[in-house]
Amino acid sequence: MNPFSTHLVLFNSLFNQYEVSSIFEFGMGLFSTPLFLEKSESVISVEMHTIEWFNKVKESLVDLKFTCLCKLGPMAAIDYFNSLDQTFSLVFVDGHGATRWHCINSAFSKTKVIVTHDVEVPSYRWDLVNVPEDWVVFTDTKRVPHTRIYYHNSLNFNFKDL
Repeated sequence: MNPFSTHLVLFNSLFNQYEVSSIFEFGMGLFSTPLFLEKSESVISVEMHTIEWFNKVKESLVDLKFTCLCKLGPMAAIDYFNSLDQTFSLVFVDGHGATRWHCINSAFSKTKVIVTHDVEVPSYRWDLVNVPEDWVVFTDTKRVPHTRIYYHNSLNFNFKDL
């Protein structure tokens, strides 16, 4: 399995259990963004690393309509996300390594489902994530890089068969 696609296993399980109408994606991807465009009515995907990666992903999805933005650096995408007056069915965090924890903390108030990738990387400061008491955390450790899902306890998911 391509290490850039290990999160697809959890996403496929999630999409079999949960209808997604809107997605916000921190960090565009050649695997995640096309899947989101297939499974959701509305996708906002924001690249945080390089203009070259932004152009590569955007060009690979040329015929698909979605909002794709390039907001480089650790905070520009978070500031944009926080300025939006809307909620999302799902937020995916796979962007700038220095602020993934910040993306997650911001997302708790705008969704009931947050998925993040590469959770075995300690420098991403997962210890700074402030999980609300009424949220559940599940980590898929069978595939490396690991994928984690945070979801509100009002949702009834089963990821035991991953």
